[in-house]
Amino acid sequence: MSFASASAPESPITPSPSSASTQPSLRAARRTQWQKINDVLHTYSFPNLGDFLVCLFHLHVRGEKDPRTQCHRQAVGTFLQGKSTVKMADLIESFYHHHKSQPKKDSDDYHSAFSPNKPLTKIQCTRPCLSVWATCLIGNHAYFRNWAGRSRQRHLRATTNGHVTNADIMTWEDTEFMLQALARQYQDEDPFVWYMTECFMASRKKGKVIVKKNRPHPVIQVSAISSFILSRNQYVSSELRLPLRLWLFACQAHIDIKHVFCCFGYSVGDGVSCKALNSMTNSSMNHLQEKVWDVTEHGMADYGKVLDNIQHYDRVFEQGLSHESQLKVETACMAFCLENVKPSAMRVKDHIACIVAQGCQKMTTESLLASIDWTHNYSVVDLHFVRVLADFIPQLYHLSTEISTQFRTVLTKQCVAPTKTVLQPLITNSEREVENKGMQSALLDFDKQMGVEPEKSDNILSWVRGNSASHATVMH
Repeated sequence: MSFASASAPESPITPSPSSASTQPSLRAARRTQWQKINDVLHTYSFPNLGDFLVCLFHLHVRGEKDPRTQCHRQAVGTFLQGKSTVKMADLIESFYHHHKSQPKKDSDDYHSAFSPNKPLTKIQCTRPCLSVWATCLIGNHAYFRNWAGRSRQRHLRATTNGHVTNADIMTWEDTEFMLQALARQYQDEDPFVWYMTECFMASRKKGKVIVKKNRPHPVIQVSAISSFILSRNQYVSSELRLPLRLWLFACQAHIDIKHVFCCFGYSVGDGVSCKALNSMTNSSMNHLQEKVWDVTEHGMADYGKVLDNIQHYDRVFEQGLSHESQLKVETACMAFCLENVKPSAMRVKDHIACIVAQGCQKMTTESLLASIDWTHNYSVVDLHFVRVLADFIPQLYHLSTEISTQFRTVLTKQCVAPTKTVLQPLITNSEREVENKGMQSALLDFDKQMGVEPEKSDNILSWVRGNSASHATVMH
């Protein structure tokens, strides 16, 4: 028998079909992930999967001996720190949405979902157990969260006794609150609290939060968060409670309305608001006197006065039915800061020198009329009418941007910087301003309140404004 005709013995190893070589392949076939998990479940030698996971994620107590190996600790640490391909978020979604984790509707676990009172050890199914755990976790986090100490303005005080340094005292600027600004502030300071209240109050459309025109939820969230802060700390006056109480005082709201707002946690009490008003009035009055004293030293005027007479009848109480109501006549005054005026424009020496030199004769009605730019005035009025038409007619909407550009470019004049008029109410006196003697006494009293010394009254210009009766008395 020849060598070529001899047959080769059969090999127990199956040759690879993709290999062009006649040599057999010694590499085993690649197993799928399902075959691998099946091998692990048959070889891990634990009674059940729960015991395996408890041992895998063993919670080591500091000070005790750690039975885990270095490989065990490194594998678990890599996964829990999110350094692996599969994150914990993937497993949570798999646990919660697995069809075996949902209990039957007739079981006790089905009604235990999101229950804050049922212990986790008494819940068998995974989905209700996760929901109860998340509910308790969020509740404890909200309870131990320091809401009352995260913002400086939430320690706003009506007054201070001097024991606390750098205390935040209520000022007139704090009364100019806006709910939209408070909503942005609360959202930036504590996104967790804002998100939780938004879930309760906001409506959604296709998964996105929408703001309704009627009763927008950010305003309701501000009031709710403010009342939450008060419920935890009754001594905290937030950005809403104290200004809202002053607003109720200015509106002369009924005492029952104030009491209801106070019980709901929306505003503070009458005592706190009265202390805040007295503190703000005294502080602003001291600031006015310091500034007036400073400008009067240089013979200038920085403030003016607006007068008004007050006439009212005193109420007659029940025990005085035979008495008639008495008419009370008083004079009120409001000091205001002169705006857009140069520091030396109101110097009394310059004013007297101008009068002596007859410089005031140059300012006549004709000169004022000639100084007006009538062409610019007509162009602005015409453009305003064009803008009204563009807003009213839908076919002209596309011209609104161009019209606004014309206002900012071609028709731009030197605009006055926007300012807030500083007002300071003075104490009302019982003088009659419609009489010459009463007007003199009233002006001297108001100058004294503003800090103008009597010997310096002749060296400053006094700007007095009022209605027709006040103006006629001043002219006399």
